[in-house]
Amino acid sequence: MTSTEEHRFEERQAHNIQQHQVKLKPLPTPDYLELAWPSDQICLLTNDGTSTTTALAKRLVEQGWKVVVLNFPTVAMAQALEQLDQVHLIDFSESHLKQQLAAITDNYGPIGAFIYLNPCSQDFQDNILEQDSEKSLLKSVFLIAKLLKRSLNEAARSSFFVTVTRLDGELGLGQNTDYQRNQSVITGGLFGLTKTVNREWDGVFCRAIDLNPELGAERAAQLIIAELHDPNLLITEVGYSLQEERTTLIGDNITPNLPKEGGKPLSSNAVFLVSGGGRGITAQCVIKLAKAFSCKFILLGRTKRTPEPAYTQGCVAENELKQRIIKNIQAQGEKSTPVKVQKVLKAILAQREIEETLQAIVQSGGHAEYLGVDITDAVALQENLTATIARFGPITGIIHGAGVLADKLIEKKTESDFEAVYSTKIDGLQSMLACIDASQLAHLILFSSAAGFYGNIGQSDYAIANEILNKFAYHFQRQHPASHVVSFNWGPWDGGMVTPELKQLFAQRNIEVIPIEVGTQIVVDNLKTAVPEAVQILVGSPFTTPEIKLEPTLQTYRIRRKLTLAANPFLHDHIIGGHPVLPVTCATAWMINVCEQLLRGYQFLSCENIKVLKGIVFDETLANEYILDLKEINKSKQTEIELAATIWSETATGKPRYYYSVQIKLQQQIPSMPIYDAYDDTADKALVKLSPYQDGTLFHGPRFQGIKRILNISSKKLTIECVFQPFEDKQRGQFPRLTLDPIAADAQFQCMLIWVRHFYQAGSLPLRCLRAEHFQAIPNGETFYVSMEVQSSTDSKLVANIISHDSQGLVYSRVFDAEVTISKQLNHLFFPSSVHEPKTFFPFWRDFLKVGEWPGEVLFSALFRRFVGSVVREDSDDFNSLKGDPVLYLANHQVGIESILFGFSVSALAGSPINVVAKTEHQNSWIGQLLAHLYSYPTLKDPQLMFYFDRDDQHAMLKLLSKLKEMMIEQGRSLLIHVDGTRALSCRQPVKQLSAVFLDLAIELNIPIIPVGFVGGLPIEPLETRLEFPIGYARQNYHLGTAIYPEELKKRPNAERKSLILERLNQLAETADSSPNAPNHQFEQAVHLRMKQTGMSEVRAVLYKILEEAAVPDSDVRTLLQYIREEHLELSDSPKDRWLGELGQWLSERLDRTLI
Repeated sequence: MTSTEEHRFEERQAHNIQQHQVKLKPLPTPDYLELAWPSDQICLLTNDGTSTTTALAKRLVEQGWKVVVLNFPTVAMAQALEQLDQVHLIDFSESHLKQQLAAITDNYGPIGAFIYLNPCSQDFQDNILEQDSEKSLLKSVFLIAKLLKRSLNEAARSSFFVTVTRLDGELGLGQNTDYQRNQSVITGGLFGLTKTVNREWDGVFCRAIDLNPELGAERAAQLIIAELHDPNLLITEVGYSLQEERTTLIGDNITPNLPKEGGKPLSSNAVFLVSGGGRGITAQCVIKLAKAFSCKFILLGRTKRTPEPAYTQGCVAENELKQRIIKNIQAQGEKSTPVKVQKVLKAILAQREIEETLQAIVQSGGHAEYLGVDITDAVALQENLTATIARFGPITGIIHGAGVLADKLIEKKTESDFEAVYSTKIDGLQSMLACIDASQLAHLILFSSAAGFYGNIGQSDYAIANEILNKFAYHFQRQHPASHVVSFNWGPWDGGMVTPELKQLFAQRNIEVIPIEVGTQIVVDNLKTAVPEAVQILVGSPFTTPEIKLEPTLQTYRIRRKLTLAANPFLHDHIIGGHPVLPVTCATAWMINVCEQLLRGYQFLSCENIKVLKGIVFDETLANEYILDLKEINKSKQTEIELAATIWSETATGKPRYYYSVQIKLQQQIPSMPIYDAYDDTADKALVKLSPYQDGTLFHGPRFQGIKRILNISSKKLTIECVFQPFEDKQRGQFPRLTLDPIAADAQFQCMLIWVRHFYQAGSLPLRCLRAEHFQAIPNGETFYVSMEVQSSTDSKLVANIISHDSQGLVYSRVFDAEVTISKQLNHLFFPSSVHEPKTFFPFWRDFLKVGEWPGEVLFSALFRRFVGSVVREDSDDFNSLKGDPVLYLANHQVGIESILFGFSVSALAGSPINVVAKTEHQNSWIGQLLAHLYSYPTLKDPQLMFYFDRDDQHAMLKLLSKLKEMMIEQGRSLLIHVDGTRALSCRQPVKQLSAVFLDLAIELNIPIIPVGFVGGLPIEPLETRLEFPIGYARQNYHLGTAIYPEELKKRPNAERKSLILERLNQLAETADSSPNAPNHQFEQAVHLRMKQTGMSEVRAVLYKILEEAAVPDSDVRTLLQYIREEHLELSDSPKDRWLGELGQWLSERLDRTLI
């Protein structure tokens, strides 16, 4: 990077001009806010021409709404609507809409909810921007919003404005091009409209929902109803994929904002067609591009290029210019009114700016021509371009910077406002594209606006147009993947339209205007070093969340939530007594986050009287649903509000069971971070080497393992250094990282566990906390410190203050008088870390197999993540003492996959590769075939981990035992034996058989036996067939019992030896609760869909979905998936590519597919 580039980067950083790539963010299933529907108001539902209208209307009626269906003239009638009140529009005019809405109000009652279902019955593959019917429907919704403003804002209690599209279920960001036939990108304007009215209408619930086109009518209706009850007012747009994965859009920081070395420069022969390029911001960007790349530009503008009149030439001062204009008007015998003077002045200044732009481009090394033309007129544009293209060469890039503003609140908007704003952005782009060969376009650069992404008061039409540009950018990129496509969502520029007064307003909202030098350089840098997947880029400060207007009276809320392990995978890292338990920090964050969601614009500051009345355990006591009751208790100050929160459930007998309670305070502004001046960073060398997660002090799995060092500990204080590694939002499930990160906050209670274990050798559980304060979120993935100050302690209780802070003592959060119970009777509940990140197993396997990165480890780790919940060691100290030594693992048998995943994980944990013994028929099973394929990887020698035997062939069995003994003695290998030899059909099926041969083997080789319980993979009622994967694709738990040493076996006769092992194995299942773990319905649906679409077997469909989850761009796994999907694959003749092709043939079950 040159010194000039470094300077530009530093300048951008100094101005804090941020760039964010728009991405999909997973969302949990919405909670259910109980609502009382007003009986005197109606819900106006539009007809989309499908059974979705009927299904949704039925559910709305069941909920208590009176529904009136609005039929558009271009939409077919849906079936079974006869019993509902209906209104038929005959045209799309504003006057007709106004008349019909008034009639609806007179005949049926005031409109308290409007739900628009966008039709999806046409083929929009061609002319994606030129769809008159879609535009007419979009403008109608815009006008309906205008006309309903008063009705919805005056509605009693809850009112709703909801738009439903069928783009792709991923808000237009999906990669499935088939869905583009259902709706044009013009539909995307509904997102901009909905987000804007959400900002303009304080008391109306506004939401834009994008459903996958293949979701059925009944399910679509259910999802829409669920969104109506969502208490989260912090989000306005959501999508549901075919697998019902719920997402929204966020801006993800693009870092570093540095141009990379060796970027491919633009050719000087590149020709850009630029709208709005004669003047203003777009012109400044073009000048900067000319300086960087010396290419050619065809500038388009509304202003006709004419010579400046002689009487103003050479005059610069504006006052003198006006005087000359006045004299010229009077000399022609006309009256010089201020309007006339200003019009002439504006035209002269526009001409000068165009000339200055052209000169600057030439002086910068580029070439340019200006055409004064209406870009919305495709025919005129084509005619004007012909001669210029003949001189410059074919157009290779488009920069669409033209735009028109008509800022005013939606109720004051006119049809002409909409047309002017819409036409310039959308028709203008369509005209430009009509003049070029899209397949030859190297660059498509759209100047959109942050108003489209966030919505903006007064800019509903502008937000609509810019959101259409954003959705079109994704569409074009999918159609032309070789093209560089970017839609810049600009914040306000420091240019002509931003007055000093506006600057001050932006400063109050913490929105920094974009300096021209910085913004133009961003465009240049993007062309130099574009991030391929960054199609939509937000430039500038994020828009703040609009504050909700508080009701004058104290309100109460009741919110329902279903909790499952499948929805919250991270809880497998928080197991107490063999069962996942909800951390108190998660329960607290749950209550806090819902308060912030309901009371938009207010932030969590503090809470008091946090009480743990009963923990939520994911076992048979788990309730069907949990209820959060919120009660406002004080809002005498407009800037803050206090609420009482309680989480409870209803027992089978109808009685309440209480779990957590707290009082929460929210404020509009959070005070600055205070300083903790008692921070002691002294590092005790005897402590920093302690491993609390490995030595049994802490039970937490990888996602909760944030403590990196214990710096010091005394009877009065403890200091730890922490950093929590970020993990996927999907893993967090219903407990995302919002204002309070419950995972990072858990470090405070882990401190107390460490202190209690150190001084009392006991376990502890949280009871209550007097007060907690929060000032700022702990930066994700960054180091922070936790200081604990002991207030009091006894044999049964510890009370402490705990402060989370940075290295300078700036406080993120602090708790006062946190209290835990102390008891040695809790020790048996606290197994050490029971779940592991599969990547930590890689070093062991790479060293053992003498191989680097390879697709096999990706598959093993993805299978482990999907099907293993926890690996629990009953005695971790004993297990660790055996590290590297051969061990005989004797286990029950539930499902096929468990053997290889046990070997993959426990081999690495124990430091000893595990051989697995199976019957001969399994050699040709899918597992046997898969392992054979994987171990044939180039450069990898067969590690000989699987051994097959014929039970009826005693000689072969003895020969196998001899081989296994040799490997255990000489190579230190371990051995896994399923003692029953056959997979069970029920989780309640005890282990009954055990061959004495294996006990004799352990005694002869003097190696310990570790009993293993595979649990959670089978149902209670016996199955008819044996399973390859855990029931419902749930996660199994692997429980490793305390080792049984040869000395103990030698003391007993053979019969007692068998009884001891069988007893231990069956006890493991009982202790661990062998009941089936929660099924993963989402994965199950995805597998069944794959089977239905492709005819794949269950095993291959599972492996495909597993690989799909694990695939990253440019990986071997991505190539493998591509081959499975396609009829043939072009591969190089390298051994690895040949291996990939053969594995792909096996996975696709099509051995006849062609390898080229």
